[in-house]
Amino acid sequence: MIIKIKPIPTAELKAVKQSEIDALEDTLFMTRGEREAWLIQMETIATQQSVSLEVLYQANPFYKKLKDCDDAVTALRAELKAIV
Repeated sequence: MIIKIKPIPTAELKAVKQSEIDALEDTLFMTRGEREAWLIQMETIATQQSVSLEVLYQANPFYKKLKDCDDAVTALRAELKAIV
């Protein structure tokens, strides 16, 4: 028995992936630029105070939440780019 699988159109795949990104970013109630600015600011201050980013991640729940979200969005954006 042959099973035919109908491919999902590229535009639809991209729309689904983008909606996942939008939903994830909406959980933080801030734009991508705001999230990235916060991360850069906290990482810069930590570096100036000789605090490693690993320690910052463990010690600061706000940074951890932002970093986790940013990493997830980065992975989703890579998946979105891979859709041809």
